[in-house]
Amino acid sequence: MISQTPLDDEIASLESRLLLLPPLAVAIHAASCSERLIAFYKAFCEKDRCGDFDAVRLALDRIWDFLLGNWASTDGLHTLLEEVSRLTPDVDRFDSIESSVAQDVCVCLDSAVRRCLHEEETLRPNAVEYALGTLRSIVCVMETGCLDLGDSTESLAFESKLLSHPLIASELRCQKEDSDDLRLTIDRPGKIVAHIRRRSIANQIDSTRVLQELL
Repeated sequence: MISQTPLDDEIASLESRLLLLPPLAVAIHAASCSERLIAFYKAFCEKDRCGDFDAVRLALDRIWDFLLGNWASTDGLHTLLEEVSRLTPDVDRFDSIESSVAQDVCVCLDSAVRRCLHEEETLRPNAVEYALGTLRSIVCVMETGCLDLGDSTESLAFESKLLSHPLIASELRCQKEDSDDLRLTIDRPGKIVAHIRRRSIANQIDSTRVLQELL
């Protein structure tokens, strides 16, 4: 890949915004990223006959419950962290793009739980990059047939038009909307959780349609 792309600039900007927010607000953002991508975990389970979609769905629901104030247990969060680790695909064992995206779903889940536990508060909010980065890979396969163009001459042309691709444009819009809403309610993030959750569900990516375009 070329050293700094327009999408890289957008990712850096979003991460800078989120670093100014409290840990629970960053957890809400990470949970929202997981929600939009979660169908890819189901696709991974179906294609590679591995993983446990129901358990991943339950883990994300538990995170939302915690953020909504319906469940509060530090021990429960630590148990959830172990469960997410167990559910994360080892991409060295699989060669499908579904497994790669499923791993990134779990990375976003892990990030959400750790922020709920007030861990990694000074580190960059990695759900931004994992959500957008995994979609970048999908679009790259769609447009070029390659997972990564490296430093080829085609890479510059691909990256220059990437922001206008519907998958990337939609995810960027959703992440910016989440960031803006969370910034405006920085002193009372709980009031926005239900709204962001509904919006992330409404913007879940149709993995079946997307993956069919890769065939």
